[in-house]
Amino acid sequence: MPKAKPRAVKRGAKKATKSRLVKKAATAFAPVASSVAPSPVSMGRLSFRPHKSSAKRQPDRPDIIKKLATVSEEAAHRMILSGIPMQDVIDLFGFLDLSRDQTADVLNVNARTLARWEKDEKKTLEANPGNRFYRFTCAIQDGMDLFGSREATLDWFHTERPELGGHRPIDLMQTDPGAQQVEDLMGRIRYGVYT
Repeated sequence: MPKAKPRAVKRGAKKATKSRLVKKAATAFAPVASSVAPSPVSMGRLSFRPHKSSAKRQPDRPDIIKKLATVSEEAAHRMILSGIPMQDVIDLFGFLDLSRDQTADVLNVNARTLARWEKDEKKTLEANPGNRFYRFTCAIQDGMDLFGSREATLDWFHTERPELGGHRPIDLMQTDPGAQQVEDLMGRIRYGVYT
């Protein structure tokens, strides 16, 4: 019995030391983090702030991801209504190595229509496909921040998930309720809530 008592005291001392170190680190980095913190992006009920280390990985991302990661909801709304340039769509889906059929599925348009749009340099997305593109882009941005790389994000989006009823997240992104399920699952993963 005498051994248990000193051990409990020892553990408590470690906890106290750890908590002091955590507080010290938090106060040391607080001014730096607040001065460079990016603005939050909202995706339905789930809001996220791009990961602090994402600035290191930003150069390899298409311009549309960088642009949407920094705009307010109001600016995103205006961008969608004014029309997202087709070149941004081509850049993102090329970056993700998605086929024309997969891209058409995400935008909820016919593949032939998408092929015709690709040929028109001045084409901009109308509000409905633009909204789907915006939501998908935000989900990809969140996934890249969450999983750390393009490859890990694509693997996650293309793998059937039991938490999503056995569906692949990319397939669920075709509808608003499905996209909401994907966003909710990523939020649970981010905060360590496993279901």
